[in-house]
Amino acid sequence: ELFRSLSTNAWMPLCLRSFRPLVWLLGHGWQEGDLYHQQDACEFLQWFLARTMPTFVNNRWVAQHLLDVGDDDLRDGSEKGSQHGLIQIPIFDPSLLTCTLQHLIDHWNDALGVCRAALQADSVLILQISRFIDLSQKCMQQIEFGSQIRFPVFQTDGTVHFFPFVVAGIIFHLGA
Repeated sequence: ELFRSLSTNAWMPLCLRSFRPLVWLLGHGWQEGDLYHQQDACEFLQWFLARTMPTFVNNRWVAQHLLDVGDDDLRDGSEKGSQHGLIQIPIFDPSLLTCTLQHLIDHWNDALGVCRAALQADSVLILQISRFIDLSQKCMQQIEFGSQIRFPVFQTDGTVHFFPFVVAGIIFHLGA
C-alpha cells in the first residue's frame, strides 16, 4: 500500500533514499547503504514482506496428492509456502524458447501428480519465477504475460478450483 500510494499520489518524482517512511522501513535489517549495491529484487521483497506483514497478501500453499497413490509422502507438510513468502514457480522445460506464465502455473500445479495449490483465494499473490536451472546456469527463456492468470486453490472438499487474478506488476532483472 505504501508504494502504491507513493506512485499514485506523488505530484513530483521522489528520491526514495531520503523519503522518511522508506528510510524508517529500512531501519532494521536492510540498511540505506544496501541501496548503493546491486541486490536481488526477490531478496528485498522477501525481507520487506517479513518486515511489514501486509494482511492483503496470503501466499500460503501446500502440495498433496489428488489421486490415491498409496503411501502419502507429503503428510509431513514439507512442501508448502508461508503467508508472506514468495510462491516459487519453476521453469519446467528450459529448452523451449518461450512459454506463458499460465503454462508455468499449470505445470507447478501438476493435477496428475503432486498437486500444488493455494489454501485460499485472497486478493494478492506474489510469484517468483525460478530462472536458475542449477546453481550455475540461468534460463533466459522468454515468458509471456497476459493481463490475467488463473491460480489453483484447494477447496474444502479437497478439489482444486482455478481463481482469476489480475497481473498487476512484474519485476524483471536484466543483469547476468
